[in-house]
Parts: sequence; structure tokens; C-alpha cells
Amino acid sequence: MSVDVTPLLGLHKDMPAETYHGIQAMSAGGLKRMRRSPAHFFGLQLDPNRPPPGEPTPAMKAGTLMHTCIFEPDQVDARYVVRPDGIDGRTKEGKAAIAALAASGKEVIEAAQLAAAQTQARNIQALPEVGALLADGYGESSAFWIDEATGELCKCRPDWVNPAGDGVILVDGTSTQDASPEGFARVIWNMDYALQAAWYVDGFEAATGQKVYGFVFAAAEAA
Repeated sequence: MSVDVTPLLGLHKDMPAETYHGIQAMSAGGLKRMRRSPAHFFGLQLDPNRPPPGEPTPAMKAGTLMHTCIFEPDQVDARYVVRPDGIDGRTKEGKAAIAALAASGKEVIEAAQLAAAQTQARNIQALPEVGALLADGYGESSAFWIDEATGELCKCRPDWVNPAGDGVILVDGTSTQDASPEGFARVIWNMDYALQAAWYVDGFEAATGQKVYGFVFAAAEAA
């Protein structure tokens, strides 16, 4: 039985990330898996017997925290709680204290982790060209469209959308070990970021009818 996806089509500015990721649709990540091989795409994304996703790595968690600090700073306090100094997570008492903090539903982080993410956010916002883009617009929107060639439902979730005349400029924040022009160029090649940029530009235009005049990677070096 086919499912009517019409209500999904277009732009959703307030869709939670969990809802977005739970919607089965082709994404830039899925396209990268398909580019590797159809077997990888099926095994990692469609196979009903595939293993459940693992716990996010420390690097992934740091990246999510950085994104929140840059694009949704008003949500930091709602999503994270800083572990007070003096709590030793190796002891029974310390573990109990951490569990009590986690019971709030927020992710427990170290003060140093928050400070590092906030430093990355400040460094990105201090770049004149990027700071100007982040001064106006909205973050973490979800776009859905139907691919004309295949009829498949597709999606993307830009980190930031900046109004630009009759169109927009998309901004993607990323943490990297080397943000120099030469170093980040290698990252773009190795991580297929050019594919990602093309997917977001074409997809956002298809979903909204707005012209995308640019796609900007805002790279900050990991601490």
C-alpha cells in the first residue's frame, strides 16, 4: 500500500531532528551509500534485519554540540546540562549523581566540552562573511521533495538558511582537524562534501521553489 507523502513536501521550519531522521527518504548520506554500492545502501539503510544504530561517537556528540551552539544557541540549556566540578564518575556516588543529572532528559557534558563548542561557534561567527550570513535567517529546517526522474521521496536539512534577495544562501557548519584551505579541500574530497552541497542546493530549490545562490561550508577546527 502506497503512502501519501504530500503533507511532507516543502519546507518545515519546526520539525524536530528526531522526526526528520525517522522519515524514510533518500538523503545525501543515502546517496553516498548508494554511490559506494546498492548493497551498502540496502544493508545500511533499508534491510529490516540491519543492526540498530550504535551509540554516537565522542566526535559525533562534539559535532552536535557545536552545531547547537552555532545554529540553535537558545537550545543549549534545554538540551545539555554541565556536570559540576568535583563529581567523580568512577565512584558509586559520582555515577549516581550523573544519573540524577541525566534523569532530566538532558545530555550530561563537561564544562570543557561546552567551552570548546562555544569557542568554535565564536570563531565561525567572527568570520565577517559567515557572521553576516548567520545574522539573518533560520536554522535546522527540513525540506522534502519528489525526485522527478525516480519518483522517490527525498530530503535535506540545511544547518542555516540565509535570505538573499529572491533566493537564499545555505550554510553548513562542520568540525574538522584542519580548516586551512589546503587541509579542508582534502576533507571536501574525502568526505564527498561536493556531492552533499549539490544535493542540498538542488533539493532545497525543488522543495521550496527558491533559488539557492550559494552553499557555504563554515569549518571550525576541533579542539
